[in-house]
Amino acid sequence: METAQILTAVLAPVFFISGIGALTNTMSTRYARVIDRTQVRLAQLTAAASPAASEPLVWEIKVLYGRARLLRAMIILMIGSIFFAMLTVVLLFAKMRWQAEVGDTAEAFFLAALATTTTALALFIRDFAVSLQTLKAEVRRGLAAAGA
Repeated sequence: METAQILTAVLAPVFFISGIGALTNTMSTRYARVIDRTQVRLAQLTAAASPAASEPLVWEIKVLYGRARLLRAMIILMIGSIFFAMLTVVLLFAKMRWQAEVGDTAEAFFLAALATTTTALALFIRDFAVSLQTLKAEVRRGLAAAGA
């Protein structure tokens, strides 16, 4: 089979990998922001003058730690998705170039890539929900402190 036909056949997984890379970059940025915010809150906790002042900080640190774990899981799933998609490309290339007998393995790897991506996106939605809940609690605390 000609190289042009092979490259055409493997384009879909390659475009998929490109999209996954962009999503992984977004998740990594969110992860870095959560880590930075956690470190700031930990410094504030150390400087807190009273247990009453530290209570909201402890709550937020726990929430941020949970979000960091969630984001780490998402990033690992996305990297797994890229791995499965790359295996799909390799198998398709071998099948088309050298008529290698790969059975349904390439399709199985691509389905695994789709499944890990879908799971990561579900967790991504969960992270948005948690961050909104955290913001809501912070707004309520801020308004209560201001007497509004």
